[in-house]
Amino acid sequence: MFLISEGKLTFAGKIVVLLLAAWALAFTIPDFWRITGTMGSQGFVVDNNGLIREVDDNHTVVPPIKTGDRIDMERTSFRDRVVLFNDRSGGNYVAPDRDLHFYLIGDNIQHTVIPAGETLNIEAQIPLAVDQVLGVCFICLAVLLVWLKPSSMTFGFLVYSMWYNPGTSYVQYVFLERWPYAVAVQEGIEGCVQALGCIGFIVFVLRFPVDSASGWRKTVENGLPYLTIYLLTVQMSCFGAIYGWHTQALYNLAQSSVYALDVLIIVALIFRLRDQDPMERQRTRWVILGCVIGLPAVILGDTLASKSERLSDYFLMISALVPLTVAHAILRYRVLDVKIVVRRAVARTVVWLLVGSTLIRLVLYIEDNLKQKLSEKAFLFAVLIIALSLLFEWVHAWINERIDRVAFSHLHLASDRLQRTGAAMIVAASAEGVDRLLIEEPIEALRLTSAAVFRRDEDGVYRQHVRGAGWPVDSVCEIPEDAPLVPQLMIGYGHLRLSSVAVSTLNGPTGIAQPVVAIPVRNQVALSAIVLYGLHRTGDDLDAIEIDTLVKLCLFASAAYQQLLNDELRKQVLELKTKLAKRELRRRSVTPGA
Repeated sequence: MFLISEGKLTFAGKIVVLLLAAWALAFTIPDFWRITGTMGSQGFVVDNNGLIREVDDNHTVVPPIKTGDRIDMERTSFRDRVVLFNDRSGGNYVAPDRDLHFYLIGDNIQHTVIPAGETLNIEAQIPLAVDQVLGVCFICLAVLLVWLKPSSMTFGFLVYSMWYNPGTSYVQYVFLERWPYAVAVQEGIEGCVQALGCIGFIVFVLRFPVDSASGWRKTVENGLPYLTIYLLTVQMSCFGAIYGWHTQALYNLAQSSVYALDVLIIVALIFRLRDQDPMERQRTRWVILGCVIGLPAVILGDTLASKSERLSDYFLMISALVPLTVAHAILRYRVLDVKIVVRRAVARTVVWLLVGSTLIRLVLYIEDNLKQKLSEKAFLFAVLIIALSLLFEWVHAWINERIDRVAFSHLHLASDRLQRTGAAMIVAASAEGVDRLLIEEPIEALRLTSAAVFRRDEDGVYRQHVRGAGWPVDSVCEIPEDAPLVPQLMIGYGHLRLSSVAVSTLNGPTGIAQPVVAIPVRNQVALSAIVLYGLHRTGDDLDAIEIDTLVKLCLFASAAYQQLLNDELRKQVLELKTKLAKRELRRRSVTPGA
């Protein structure tokens, strides 16, 4: 691919990426003006066969029209058809200073549209503003993915983002209405982008996560040129309404094809799980989450666009989940289990709904009584409102903890087990016993792939005194004092996330068992040990709660090592005292009376 060389964008690749982004942003950004500006409304919705499906404001058309009337597309001029059919399904926005003229089938009266100026209210402005911001962020995020991780897969996602983002594109068409042929050219480009956007997302799905396709995915990829020709033909044909052709059936076919492809994309991702290793499977599940929620939202938003623009805007907001999950899965080599994240999000939402709705009802009840009995109980109700506000955080935290205990019981059980392990370390008979507890208990409690303890010897080298779990027999069992890992762990009691490069010198486990986090074990003056842990056996990363639990366990280990060291020092002191006492006794026996 001439756009990519040795894993980096070529100069030509960078130019192409910037041009694609510029077109997408130029198509999306102008609609920010709709938030506060005044747009013209033609007052009715017409399909690509000229059938008037809905009349919103009959005062804009003279003489009036009604639902079910059909526009005579042959007698209506090209200049007016471009405005009436410029979004394939019958647009409702026009320039506020532009009159339209058309004829209906069955009469010879010319109907004139006098656009009604329309300014959005705050309820419509907010979702529109959010959608526009999300649309721009969607495009920029796709550009960032190509820039950082250039591949056929990320290029495909960039092309998909050019059209299937939450932003809208009415203002650009209204601006181009002055030049009908410019609208025709723009619609041709739009048809290509929509078709290629679908193909781009299919390429992304077939090649995710390692930018390669094999087996049935390679067979599907080889057939994409034929699908591209089909989509281009159907999408481009939809714009025939501006030339006077009846294309509603083609429009329905195009929409149905896109919706069917969305379903097949989700099915393909699910089937892809079967032949992936655990780490890839976890990343794919993140993409599936975004697609299962985001793609139906795109379908609903597109379907409702001509009926309820506000409701459409809310569904389009949800579609922004697609780029977020895709970016997370591409940029993060190791990801958390998506099921845990979803359960946590649902639990938090339930808490906020329960506590928030209850508090709002109580406040509204108090406010109603305040209005009715202001003189009698104003002070009492004011105190109650303040008390409820102060109690809100406490109630929220209490309910959140209860739900968290139920939803994530396995994490709490593991935490409780490791806390008991920490207590057992304090009474361990040897440092090797502490090492075994640091290795064996987290492996079982959190179902980890690997664990190893490197304890500092007198020569300053950190060595394994107990064989690490999940580590190969021929692995290097020591970390020199000058290793880059050591000074980073000496600065505190926290943990350190490890990259593949950071652990490559250890000749330790690779793949899913590769260490991903290092935790220091410190005594009062120095770093006494380094503990390395791998991923879960299911391939997902350790989350913040689990790492915090392991850090606390290592604090127990620090106390245990220190206690063993103190015991050893006391033993040595006792031995020295015993030797000195015996020596003094012998000296006195040799020199009586001394």
